[in-house]
Amino acid sequence: MNLPRLSEDERFELTARASAQEAGNRPRGLVILGGVLVLGSLLTAVLGWWSKASAEEHYRNRADEAFRVQRLVAEWRDLTQTETEGASSEKYQPIEGILSRMESLATRAGIKAVPQTPSQPNQPNIAGGEMKRYRYQNVRDDSLQALIDWMRLATTEIPGMELEEISELKSEGNGWRMTVIFRRWERRQ
Repeated sequence: MNLPRLSEDERFELTARASAQEAGNRPRGLVILGGVLVLGSLLTAVLGWWSKASAEEHYRNRADEAFRVQRLVAEWRDLTQTETEGASSEKYQPIEGILSRMESLATRAGIKAVPQTPSQPNQPNIAGGEMKRYRYQNVRDDSLQALIDWMRLATTEIPGMELEEISELKSEGNGWRMTVIFRRWERRQ
């Protein structure tokens, strides 16, 4: 079969048609649409994540605020009850030997090295009472549970003792170290 030779113009026209047919067979519009949908989905996901993080932060703030309010209400009720009971309430009476009692509670909780005598920073005073603060620095033990048990025992077995602050809670190679502040309101004698 002998095919006739194509002229230069016919070859050019045939090449142009083939190129147009090839371009028509490529799904460029679908690829672009898919890309736009993926970008839209990513944008929606980022906005959803940001909204969720913002809502969680708002919830945590409100939960903390509610906890503080509940604690203040409980303290207020306690103070009101103590005021009506008068001097017969033990909760705010000064306790002799409170530091040795804290040491014995530490031993009972399983702390191997008895905490050093705490510093007692300036105390706010009100008419008829004062706040005693006991700051224990560098309390160390191998077991975090022993440290937690000591704080729990101190706040449950010493009337009116409260845990004010835990700071510098750090894991060290051979155990745990922390600084803790306890506080207690006492009537003045």
